[in-house]
Amino acid sequence: MTSSGGVITYAIGDVHGMGEPLVGLLRACMKDAATRASTPSFIFLGNVVDRGNDTAQVLDAIGGILQRFPSSRLIMGNHERMLLRLFEGEMTKAHYAWWMYNGGIKTLESYGIDDILAAYEDIRWEILEGHPGHLHLLRHAQSHYVEGKYCFVHAGIRPGISLVDQRVEDMMSIGDVFFESAEQFEKIIVHGHTRTWHLYPEVHDNRIALDTAAFNFGRLTALVVEQGEATRFLLTKPGYPMQVEEYPAEKFAVVLRSPLATSSAA
Repeated sequence: MTSSGGVITYAIGDVHGMGEPLVGLLRACMKDAATRASTPSFIFLGNVVDRGNDTAQVLDAIGGILQRFPSSRLIMGNHERMLLRLFEGEMTKAHYAWWMYNGGIKTLESYGIDDILAAYEDIRWEILEGHPGHLHLLRHAQSHYVEGKYCFVHAGIRPGISLVDQRVEDMMSIGDVFFESAEQFEKIIVHGHTRTWHLYPEVHDNRIALDTAAFNFGRLTALVVEQGEATRFLLTKPGYPMQVEEYPAEKFAVVLRSPLATSSAA
């Protein structure tokens, strides 16, 4: 299917602070939209922060994209929730320890914070003084976003419960009970959070998985939705973030679910 005019949606999986793959993929998406005389709309599926070296720069870039293309969305992931707790002065010792263990150290370094043992309030104000827009960006992140027959969410949904009754916590962090379910949901769920076992996207009957381990291997994936259908994938090439590969969506159709998927956000 080839678009001509209108809007093309690009749903992007877990960035995890990896600036170069994000830049490479965004450039490819905008070029892709331009060749089809269309306007791009971006949906960032959460966990754009932590682990990689460039969280501050990634949030700057995403904030710029949301301003330039107002129909774009940022979805709240479990890692954004941690950073938002810091920004809003709600960080606890337990939360902070978990965050540091799961990539928060690199986030603080990206903001120029070297002393991770400093008082939370001191860290908070130092970051927000230099990047006041990041608080606004995270406060306006959405738990999910529905477009046509697709629901975009960070981790997934709880089977057996309607979309309107889903818990935000599940949408940010659910694991096996979701991706092992064969239930036909109200919408096809487009999600990240749980790495695919072969590091390529997966198209299941009821969901599309986009976490292809950008932090570990440099492969960042965008699902292309045009004229209401998921048609293609754009993927950065590991080790060559400015090189982007394109594949038809059907190439990654999954007939049997693999038991080898592992969570990226334990």
